[in-house]
Amino acid sequence: LSETGRMLRGASSRSLVVVDELGRGTSTHDGIALAWAVLRHCAHVVQCVGFFSTHYHQLTRDVRADAALSRLVRCQHMAAAVDSAQQTVTFLYKLVDGVCDDSQGMAVARMAHVPADVVEHARRVSADVAVVARFLQLATQLDE
Repeated sequence: LSETGRMLRGASSRSLVVVDELGRGTSTHDGIALAWAVLRHCAHVVQCVGFFSTHYHQLTRDVRADAALSRLVRCQHMAAAVDSAQQTVTFLYKLVDGVCDDSQGMAVARMAHVPADVVEHARRVSADVAVVARFLQLATQLDE
């Protein structure tokens, strides 16, 4: 985070800011919060051009839900060809508009030769976490 601090202190509206995976090494909640705050600061305060790479899917949903920020930030993702039957992913190295539908983490784990029983266990845990996350998202919407 020391690089992030230096970047934010030195950036101007004439800067090109590149941020890759901000929040690594923090808890998920802290990482998302830091990434969100840095993105908002770059867009609203510094008003610079930037490239912000993140694995936090929630961050892209938050950008789209924030009317002021969504006018300043364009969500894009790296295109991939997914073969569900073969459970393979080919990364196309092409930036396309929109938010990535899925992380493809399990397919990538299989392609990296992670043992099948480990990937299967991870898939079940991921499905459980997704259910809880969706529940929390719905609960938040009810509070609004």
